Amino acid sequence: MKKLIEGRDYSVNKFVTKDKRISSNRNICPTCKDCSHKKLCSNRATLYTMKKCDKCRECLDNDNCDKYYIYVRYKAEILNLGHNEITGEQIRKQFSGKTKEEAVQNLYKAYDEVINNKSKEKETKIIEVSIVSIATSLEEKKLKKGLIKSNGYKTNADTINRIGKNKFANIPIQNVTKKQIEDFLEEERKNFNSTIGKDFRILKGAYKEAHRKGLIKENYFDSDDPIEKPKSHKQEKKVVALTAKEQYLLERYINENYSKYNNILLLCLYTGMRIGEVLSLSPDAITYDSKNGTINITRTLTRDKNGKVIIGDVPKTKNGIRRVDLRENSKRVLDNALKDMKPNPYNVIFAQENGELYKESIINNAFKRIAKNAGIKVITTKKKKKNGKTVNLKSSTVNTHMLRHTFATRCIEAGVPLHILQKVLGHSKFKQLLIHTEISTITSGKKKWKSMMNIWQKYTIHLRKNAKNKI
Repeated sequence: MKKLIEGRDYSVNKFVTKDKRISSNRNICPTCKDCSHKKLCSNRATLYTMKKCDKCRECLDNDNCDKYYIYVRYKAEILNLGHNEITGEQIRKQFSGKTKEEAVQNLYKAYDEVINNKSKEKETKIIEVSIVSIATSLEEKKLKKGLIKSNGYKTNADTINRIGKNKFANIPIQNVTKKQIEDFLEEERKNFNSTIGKDFRILKGAYKEAHRKGLIKENYFDSDDPIEKPKSHKQEKKVVALTAKEQYLLERYINENYSKYNNILLLCLYTGMRIGEVLSLSPDAITYDSKNGTINITRTLTRDKNGKVIIGDVPKTKNGIRRVDLRENSKRVLDNALKDMKPNPYNVIFAQENGELYKESIINNAFKRIAKNAGIKVITTKKKKKNGKTVNLKSSTVNTHMLRHTFATRCIEAGVPLHILQKVLGHSKFKQLLIHTEISTITSGKKKWKSMMNIWQKYTIHLRKNAKNKI
């Protein structure tokens, strides 16, 4: 038998267990009887409250204790058995005994069996792997390899946590039935399609990984009768542009009413920049020339894996790295913002009073308040108070991304070439550009779709002509 060395191959720790006595005719123990501060332990209410007392917590006097049976035990743990290939968790094996010698003796008895059956041990561990464990391990692997950013990791982690509130996601994946997955996705139809899409993507990825690892024989998402992504019962919220009149109302209200958020909103409106790009903008990114100057966009706000707002090293997409020319109105906004800029550790133009970065939600909520006061996309909802009275509450349906849509729409209406607008917005695909345009002269339905297709065809012809000219 191999000689094991304490500290290298195994560790031994002493621990104390206290089990409540079912019934006791014993007198109160001498330690508690002489204690003058029983308020600390709520008059010996429970083991939890009694542990607040240092004397009681350290007490091992089983002969005189009238509340609990006190046992001193030793735990020996084998070290360096490797890590589980699926979860990445360290493989542990523990043995207990009434004495240190007994715990170590029990460890020796089982050591050979543990080593000889290490593959069996792994198999046993694998059986216990759940959808949550597989999905979490997969996302951590993607983050480590740089396949996803910290913001994407946090979003996926939140989705896994939401799925993990269901029982099927925490049991061994081999025991999960196809009906459980389908029932869950059917229940999720009460949410928006974006939420359903996140759930579906995480589940599909977990099953693909489990099938690749040989944990399951059948992948429910890739079979003769695969699970398909359902559609939401809710009507999808469409981000639309502000009309010319609504834009006028917004600009007039901002010019007449001061708000520390005014320059942020106007810069989004006049440049088409994403809100995260505006909030991470530093004075170093601005270059002035004989005209109005340019903004060099190289980064955006994002979140780390713990959800904290940080400045990302790169923008949202690869095409997000771009230059935006300043016009007279956007230069005026930037000049005002630079005058109001306060020193902050991030050297951003827009920061909170305490120097911290803004969250996008703060700006979004501020925009809703400003739009409501300006009379833009106002809705009224009824709310019942505790006294039984019903009041009408007014709010606005706007969001900061509408400002980007509005900029794109005004550019299209002004005749800006599509390939120029595509570069200004930082889009890699023409479809993304069409999503951001809301041409006021087009109504809806077939008419709108036909016009969008005409734009697409003209743009394709334009690219072909340029290619021929270069040849």
